[in-house]
This record gives sequence, C-alpha cells and structure tokens, in this order.
Amino acid sequence: GRPKHTRGVSSEPGIYFLGLPWQSRRGSSFIWGVWHDAKYLADRIATRAKYMDYHLAAEAERLARALLERPGLSAGYQAMARDVLAQTCAARGDLAAAEHEARAAIALSPHTPVRRWLMAAHLAQALGAQGCAAEALDAARSAVAEMDRAGTGGGYAELPLLVAAAEAAKGAGVPDEAAAFGARAQAWCARQLAAFPDEASAARFLRSVPPLARPRAEP
Repeated sequence: GRPKHTRGVSSEPGIYFLGLPWQSRRGSSFIWGVWHDAKYLADRIATRAKYMDYHLAAEAERLARALLERPGLSAGYQAMARDVLAQTCAARGDLAAAEHEARAAIALSPHTPVRRWLMAAHLAQALGAQGCAAEALDAARSAVAEMDRAGTGGGYAELPLLVAAAEAAKGAGVPDEAAAFGARAQAWCARQLAAFPDEASAARFLRSVPPLARPRAEP
C-alpha cells in the first residue's frame, strides 16, 4: 500500500516522507525535483520544533510560578523555580527578567555550590544577551574560580558553566580566555565520550553538546 500523507506530512506526529512518486508534483521522486518537497518538509519541521519549544517553555514557566505561590516552600525549591524562570524568560526574550530571576536563584543557593554554578551560567548568558559583556564575564569567571577552588569538579554544572564562560569571554573581546574556557569544555566532553560503550550512544550524547564544547577531530 501507499503511506497516508499530505505533501509528505503523515497524520502520525513526527513521521515524514520524501521522494514518493507524485508527492506534490511530477518530479517529486527525481533528484532534480525532490528539493521542492525537501524544503517544504524542512520548513514544516522547523515550525513544529519552534512551536513545541515555545509550548514546553510556557508550561515550565507556569509550573514554576505555581510552585513559588505555595506557602512554606523551601529555599532550595524556590531557587530551582527561579532558575527555571530565568531560562524561560530568556527564551522569550525578557532578558532583564531572566537576569533578575537568575540573581534571585543564586542568592537562594548559598549551600548548594553545583546548583549555584549552573545558575551563574544562566546569569552570564542573560547578561551577555543584554550586551553587558564585561559583567557577564565577571559572573562566569567568579563561578569558574569557585568551582576550581572546590577541587571536586562541577558535576552537571561544569559544562554549561564553561560554555557560558567561553561565550562571555568571546563577547567581551578576550579571545585567549575564550579559547581556554573552550578547551576545558572540550576536555570535559572528551572524558564523557570515553565512558560510552558504543559509538551510537556517544554520537547521541555529542549531538546534545554545544558546538564549541565538541572535541576537535585529530588532524
């Protein structure tokens, strides 16, 4: 039988077809004509991804605000909710609110350093996006220095903090420092890759890593 679709878009979410005979025109199954359908599907997929990202961010923000309204909420949960708000505010372009929420989250996390370092990364990104390059770099530097003094590694915060520091240094016009932070991020990523049991798992992990943190291929 033939798959059910409309211009290559299946009724099942996330399933698409390309190169089918007469998918949208006579040339759909030929190299010289398939690009029309490829562009249409790429645009549809990109639009759906943006919608899903927006929908998920809006739901995360709603839940975080609802959590903050609960009486007697611990400082730790308040900090995590504020950090979620920092990220969702940044995603929708409210950078001043993102900065405010990140600072509030950090202030609520004096005894949880790893969480605080992750929040510092979000603060640096919010500051950098507002054009406050020097302030972003100061925030990232301070958090990285604290992480280094701790001597235990940054756990789940280490990579995002190093990436934020590299981006902040680049934005502040300090290329040598940006390269140094980037090299540390790549070294962290390389250590994680070495622990994966197979290439497929490593490749999936690598796709989730920001480009500047991906280890350089050997010449």
